[in-house]
Order: sequence, then C-alpha cells, then structure tokens
Amino acid sequence: SPAQRATLLTWVERGTPPGDLDRMPPPPEFPEGWSVGTPDMIFTMEEPFEVPASGVVPIQRFRVPTGLTDDVWVQKAEMQPGDRSVIHHMFVYVEP
Repeated sequence: SPAQRATLLTWVERGTPPGDLDRMPPPPEFPEGWSVGTPDMIFTMEEPFEVPASGVVPIQRFRVPTGLTDDVWVQKAEMQPGDRSVIHHMFVYVEP
C-alpha cells in the first residue's frame, strides 16, 4: 500500500535503523551432526572451494560424482558446508 511504501522508504532514508532489539528473533541454531538422521550415503566435493575474504563471488557450480550405477530413491537430503559463515544459500540438482 502507499502507506507501507512510505514507511519502508522513510526507514531506508534514515539508514535502516534496527528498531526494537528486544523484539529481534534469536539467531538460528544449527544442530551438531545430521538433522535428518544418520545418512545411508555421503557425497563429498572432490576439491574444496576457497572463499575470498572480500569481494563478490559469482555463483559457483560444482559437480559431485555419486558413483551410483543403479536408480535409487532419495527420501531425505542435507547439505553440510565446511564453513557456514561463508555460505549464503545452496541449491542441489540431480543429473542423470
């Protein structure tokens, strides 16, 4: 709405102050180990990717071979980055 837009633009113009910090949700907690239970299979990148300390990193695409020769059903999947502090998001695709 126009009123919501005006509120948002005013907030940006003021330098996006954080607001009431007492109302801020707690930071996310990540469990130790696997959150989907003990996996049947684990696939690992062949070589690590070093994230630079500064600058913009374009989207990276990595192929991780599974070694599977037969069709399998995937019930659950979980990705575990080596360093969560440098990961914004991850996408996984399965290719034949």
